[in-house]
Amino acid sequence: MPKKVEAPPPDPNEGKPEPQELADRLVGTWGGDLPTGEDVTYIYRNDGQFTMILGRPGKQPPRVMSGTWKVTHTEGDTLHIQRESAMPQRGDAFAAEATITFPAPNEMEHSLMKGTVRCERQAR
Repeated sequence: MPKKVEAPPPDPNEGKPEPQELADRLVGTWGGDLPTGEDVTYIYRNDGQFTMILGRPGKQPPRVMSGTWKVTHTEGDTLHIQRESAMPQRGDAFAAEATITFPAPNEMEHSLMKGTVRCERQAR
């Protein structure tokens, strides 16, 4: 009589994105509209550098902040990153955590100090 082979239990992590996969999704240029009426552009590079550009086109010059980013951890489809940056105009340096989700292939929701902003991937 042949032995009955039992299937292994399902892997709870099967189908969940790997941390690097989520980080790779973040790399690129993203644009959105802040609740303040300003436009925001995030540029995340795979070398750990980022740039954030804030402004009201035609109404004020853009403010640029740049620095470094790294993944701190993931929870399911949520990416948690740590950013360290400086605003050249004032020289203020600070670190901040951000939470990022990807509700659609070319969309992300990026946490702000108060709330979130939905951004779309921009053409390269």
